[in-house]
Amino acid sequence: MGGTCLNRGCIPSKLLIHSADVAEVIKNAGIFGIKVDGFSVDFEKIIERVNTITDSHSAAIRKSYENSDNPKLFAKECRFVGKKMIALGGTNVNEVIITAENILIASGTRPKIPKIKGLQESGYITSDESLRLKRQPRSLTFIGGGYITCELAHFYGSLGTEINIVQIEEVLIPKEDKEISKEFTEVFFQKVQCIFGI
Repeated sequence: MGGTCLNRGCIPSKLLIHSADVAEVIKNAGIFGIKVDGFSVDFEKIIERVNTITDSHSAAIRKSYENSDNPKLFAKECRFVGKKMIALGGTNVNEVIITAENILIASGTRPKIPKIKGLQESGYITSDESLRLKRQPRSLTFIGGGYITCELAHFYGSLGTEINIVQIEEVLIPKEDKEISKEFTEVFFQKVQCIFGI
C-alpha cells in the first residue's frame, strides 16, 4: 500500500539521498576546517533504515483500510468477469464477486525495460531493485540519464560505488531547463563516468 511514491519512488530515494549527502559532507569536511581521517559505510544498515521506514508506513496504510468499511480493502488478485463485475480470488470456488457503477484501475507503474540485445541475459536490475539491494555493488552502469538515474548514481557514487552512465542525449536530465541540464551535467561529469550520444 502507498503506491510508487512511498514504496519505490520519492520517499525511499530521498532517504537514500540524505545518507549520500551526509557522506559527501564528511568527505568535504576539510573545507570547513574539520579533519576527518576516514569513515566506513554500513550499506546494509542504510538500506534497512530506509525500508523499515517505508514498510512501516505501508503497513499503517493497509491497517487503516482493513479497519474501514468504506472504502473497503480487498487485497487479492482480481479479474473482470462481466460488465462492471470483478471476481476476487484465485479459483472459481473461492471467488467473491463485487460490482460497482464506476471502476478505477490504479495499478501503479513499473520500469520500462529497453530492448537492448543481451540485456535479458545480463542480470540487470531496475530502479525498483536498486532501492533494496543487500550488498553495495563495486560498480553500476546506468542506461539513461534522467533524474532517477542521477539520484541513484549520487547515492551509490557517494558511498564509493564506481558509476557509469550511458546516455543517448548529450546531457543528463535532458527534459529540464537547458541551462540547468547543461550545468548539472558539467558538475556531475566530475563525479561519475558519463558516455553520451549512444
